[in-house]
Amino acid sequence: MDRPTFLDRSPLGIPNYLAIALVVALMVAIVPRGARKALESNTNNVEDWLPASYTESTELNWFRDQFGTEAFVLVTWDGCTLSDTTQLEALASRLRTEPLTPELAELAHVAPHPDRHMFTRVTTGPELIDQLTTAPAKLERSVAIARLEGAMIGPATGEDDGSRTTCLMAYLSPYSRASNPAMRKAIEHVVGIVTNDMKIEHERLHIGGPPVDNVAIDVEGERTLKTLAGLSGLVGLVLAYLCFRNLRLTGMVLFVAIVSAGASLAMVYYYGAVEVLGFGADTPRLGKIDAILMSMPAVVYVLALSGAIHLVNYYRDAVHEHGRRGAVERAVRMALMPCGVAAITTAIGLASLASSDILPIEKFGVFSAIGVMVTLGILLSMLPVALHRFAPPIESPKNGGGGTSLPTWARACTSFIGRHYALVTSACVLLMVGFAIGLPRIESSVKLIKLLDPQCDLVQDYTWLEHHLGNLVPMEVVVSVPQTQRRGVNDLPDVDGQHYAMTTFERLSMARRVSHQIEQLSPVSRVLSAATFSPEPLQSNSPSNRQTYAYIVSQAIDDSREELGEFLRWEKATSLEAPPHELWRMSARIAALDDIDYGEFVAELREAVQPVIDAYQVRNQLVEILSAQQIHVGTSRLCMVIPEEYSTTDAMLADVLQESMAMTGSRQARLWVTTPERMAESLAKTPDRLASQQAVFTLHQDLAEQLKAKQIDCTYLVPKTGDSVNQISATYTGVVPLVYKTQRELLVSLQESLVMATLLIALVLMVLLRSIGGGLAAMIPNLFPLVVVFGALGWFGIPVDIGIMMTASVALGVAVDDTIHFVSWFRRGLHRGLNRYDATMEAYERCATAMVQTTLIAGLGLAVFAFSTFTPTEQFGYLMVTILAAALVGDLILLPALLVGPIGALFPASGSAAEATELAIACDPADESGENDSTTVQQPEPPEQPRVVIPATEPEVVDPLPEVAEQIEAIQAIADGFDAADEEIREPESNLGPVSNSERGANSEPSINEPASPSEAPQGPHQSLSPANAALREKLRRFRRETPRD
Repeated sequence: MDRPTFLDRSPLGIPNYLAIALVVALMVAIVPRGARKALESNTNNVEDWLPASYTESTELNWFRDQFGTEAFVLVTWDGCTLSDTTQLEALASRLRTEPLTPELAELAHVAPHPDRHMFTRVTTGPELIDQLTTAPAKLERSVAIARLEGAMIGPATGEDDGSRTTCLMAYLSPYSRASNPAMRKAIEHVVGIVTNDMKIEHERLHIGGPPVDNVAIDVEGERTLKTLAGLSGLVGLVLAYLCFRNLRLTGMVLFVAIVSAGASLAMVYYYGAVEVLGFGADTPRLGKIDAILMSMPAVVYVLALSGAIHLVNYYRDAVHEHGRRGAVERAVRMALMPCGVAAITTAIGLASLASSDILPIEKFGVFSAIGVMVTLGILLSMLPVALHRFAPPIESPKNGGGGTSLPTWARACTSFIGRHYALVTSACVLLMVGFAIGLPRIESSVKLIKLLDPQCDLVQDYTWLEHHLGNLVPMEVVVSVPQTQRRGVNDLPDVDGQHYAMTTFERLSMARRVSHQIEQLSPVSRVLSAATFSPEPLQSNSPSNRQTYAYIVSQAIDDSREELGEFLRWEKATSLEAPPHELWRMSARIAALDDIDYGEFVAELREAVQPVIDAYQVRNQLVEILSAQQIHVGTSRLCMVIPEEYSTTDAMLADVLQESMAMTGSRQARLWVTTPERMAESLAKTPDRLASQQAVFTLHQDLAEQLKAKQIDCTYLVPKTGDSVNQISATYTGVVPLVYKTQRELLVSLQESLVMATLLIALVLMVLLRSIGGGLAAMIPNLFPLVVVFGALGWFGIPVDIGIMMTASVALGVAVDDTIHFVSWFRRGLHRGLNRYDATMEAYERCATAMVQTTLIAGLGLAVFAFSTFTPTEQFGYLMVTILAAALVGDLILLPALLVGPIGALFPASGSAAEATELAIACDPADESGENDSTTVQQPEPPEQPRVVIPATEPEVVDPLPEVAEQIEAIQAIADGFDAADEEIREPESNLGPVSNSERGANSEPSINEPASPSEAPQGPHQSLSPANAALREKLRRFRRETPRD
C-alpha cells in the first residue's frame, strides 16, 4: 500500500490539506473588514510627515500653539466681485451659524449641540475693506483695497475696483478639523450649501486652502485604488491566462495575489488597533493609510504574482519528471529555498525604507516588508492546497522532456549570450557606467499641489484662483520681541543701558519693515500682518507731530489686540519666571503652481528679513556704548560709515536710528551717514566736525581698519546671535520650510535605504551561496536596473519625488527574486556535473519563461497605475514598468553572461541542502508504485532506471547486482545509440568544444581561466542534441559513474 503524501496524511483526524485550508480561511476571513477599515482611515497631512524632533516640525507645532492652525477654506466663484457681494454676504452669514451635522459630530466624537459650530470664524474681502476704512486704520478705500490685493482681493480687470474678484475665508472649528474624514465632510457641506442653496453651478465654484489640499489627496488616492486596482487585477488575469492557458491555474495564482494584497492592507488597520489598545496611543501613528501607502497593495500583489508563477512552474517540473503523485510536496521543497530567500531579501530591501524620517516612506517600508513575509506564508500554504485539491491538467513539454522549453529564437539568443559572454558583459557594464554618471545629477522635489494631476479639479481651481485672486500657499514669519525691548510711550528707551525698548508704534514699524522686505520677493503676492490693518505712516518732519501720532497709534493698536489676534499675540508662557514675548506674525502668500525652488525661496526669505533684525540688534550695541558715556541714543550725535555700495543692513540701521532720534523729539540728535571718501572731504572743510560725534561706527571690518589707519577711532559692530531670550529673533515656519526639509530628506533617505538594502541583501546572498565573491557578483545584475533607471532620471533632469523613491527598494527586491531563482538552477546544474555553460543553458530552460511571465504580468499590471490622477502613483506605475524591464535584462542577459564567464567560478555548486533535495525528489516513497492520477500526463515510457532508496528505517541488506546487471545492459544499448548519433553529427576533432566536468572525472576542477563555453571553441557533440536527449544523456553518464562495476 502506498504511503500517503504529506497533504493527504491525517494526524489530527482530518487531512493536512484540509487543516491548512481551515487555518488559512480563518485568517483570510478578517481581511475584508481590516482592508475596509484601513481605507476609511485614509489621512494625508504634509505637516505630520517629519518627526516632531526636527526643527521645522518643532517650529510649526510652536506656531500652531500660538496662532492656531491654518485650517481655512477659501470659497469664491465666477462673478464674485466687489460690485456684487449679495450672495457672498449671505453665504458668510449662513456659515457663521452653521452647526455640526450629525455625521460630522460622529467623526469628531462629540454629540451635536447648537453651540458647536462648523467654523470658528468667517471673513470676506468686503468686510476687511470696511474694517480698514474705519478706526483704528481709517484708510482710504483705494488704499485698503491695495493692501488686500493678492490675498483677499484680486487684481482689477476693468476701469473701477468693482471688477475685482473677492472671496470668503472660513476657518474650520476644532470639531471640523478633528480628522481628514471630518474635514472632508465639512468641505463637502460647504460645497453643498453653495451649489444647492445658493444656486451657484459647480462649474463656477472655486475652493482652496490647506484642508482642501489634504482632502483632494485623500480622494485621488482612494480613486486610484478603487478604479485602477480593479483594472490592474483584470490585466493580470488576462495575461496570466495567456501565459498558463488554463483557467484553473490562472484563478489560483490571481486569488493568492489578491488575498496577499488585501492582507497587506488589513495589516495597517490591525496595527493601528494595537497602537491604540496595546501601546495606549491616542491615535495611530503608523496604523493609518495615506495616499503613498495606497501603492503598497499593488507592490505586494506583484510580488505575490511573481512567487506564485515560480511555484506553479516548479509544480509543472515536478509533474513532468516524477508524475502528479507527491508533485505538490516536491514543488514546495524545490521552491522553499529560492522563494524563501527571495522573500527575505525583498523584505530587507523594503524594510530599509523604514529608516527614513519621512513618515509615509517609513510606513510604506514597514508594511510592505511585513506584507511580503505574510505573502510568503500565504503562497506556501494556500497555493499548494489548491494545487493538491484542484489539480490542474498539465500539458506535456513540447520537447518531451522535463522543464520548460524555450522557443527556437530564444535558444539562439541564449546561445549567443553564452558564446559571447565577454562581449555581453562588457556592453552591460559600459551601459551601467554611462548611466551611473547621471546619478550625481539627481535632484528631489516635493510639492503638495504637484502630487495631483494637472487636470484634476483642485489644480484647475488653484490655476483660476492664482490668476483672479492671488497666491494661497502660506509662509509664516514670526518676529519675537522680548520684554527688555518693549516700553510704554512715556518710558525711556534705554533705561537698562543694554537694550533699546520700543513703543508699540515702533514695533509696528518693525513689522512694516519686515513685511515690505518680504513683499519684494517675486514669488510673494501679498503679506498680511498687523501692519496691514494699521494707519498709514505719518508724513511729517515735526518731532511733536510724530510723537503725538506715535502715541495715538500705539494706544489704538493696544486697544485692538483682540481684533488683531490673528497677527499679534503674547507668547504663551513656557515658564512662570520668563516673561512672555510679543509675537508679530507676517503671513506671506506664495504661488502653489509655479516652479519655485522652496530651498532657494527660504534662503532668499532669510536674506530679506535678517537685515531688519540685525539693524535692531546693532542698535542695542550702540545703546551699550553710549550708556557707558551716560548718553542716550535719542539725543546722541552719531557718525555711521558705509561703503559706496552699501548693504540692506546699512540702510535699515540708518532708518531705525533716525526713527529712534525722532521719537525723543530732541533737536540735538543727529545721524551723519557718510563714506570714507566723503568723510575726508568734509573733514578737510570742517576739521572739528568729527570731534563733535559721540560715536563713530561701521558694520564693515575693512572700513574700520581703514579709518583706524588714519587715526580715526571707529567701532566695528557685528550683530549678536544666540541670545533668543533678550534679543529680537525671527522664526520661519509653515508648510514651505517643512516641504523643503522633506525634499532634502528624500534624497538622504534614498541613499541610506539603498546602501542599507544593498549591504544586507549582499550579506544574505553570501550566506546563501557560501561565497563572499559569489554574493558580491550576484548583486551586479540586481544593481543594473537601479543604476540604469535612476541614472537616466539624472541625465534627463527628472526630479525624484516621494513616489519615485519607493520604486528603488521595490525594484531591488524584484530583481533579487529572479536572480535567486536563476542562480539556484545554475548551481543545481553544477552539482549534477555540468560545466558553467551547460548549467546556464539549463537555468534558462528551467526558469526563463517564468521570469518573463512574472515581469510581463507584474509590469503590465502595474502599468495601469500610470493613468492615475495622483502623481506619485502615476510615477510609481510607469517607473515600475521600466525598472521591471531593466531587471529582466539584468537577470536574463547580464547575469547569464557573468555565470558563463570567469566570474561564474565564484558560484559554488549546490551544497548538501540541494543534494538532499535532489535525493528526496528522486526517491520519494510516494512515487515507488509509479502510479499517477487519472489526469497524469501520458509520456513515452523511458527505460526504467535504477533508483537509490534512502529508507526511513535501517535498510535491509539486498544483493542488487543481478537486477543492476540487467538494467545496465538495457541502458547500455540506448547509450550506444546516442554514441552512434554523436558520431554522425560530430565535427572535426580540431573544432571540439570544452569537455564537461563529468567527462573530466569526478576529481577534476574547472580552472577560472579555462573557457567554460563555446565562445573560444565550438560546442561538443552533445550540445547538438535536443534538451530532452541531452538531459537523458547526462543521466546515463551519471549512472555509469555512480554504478559499481566488477
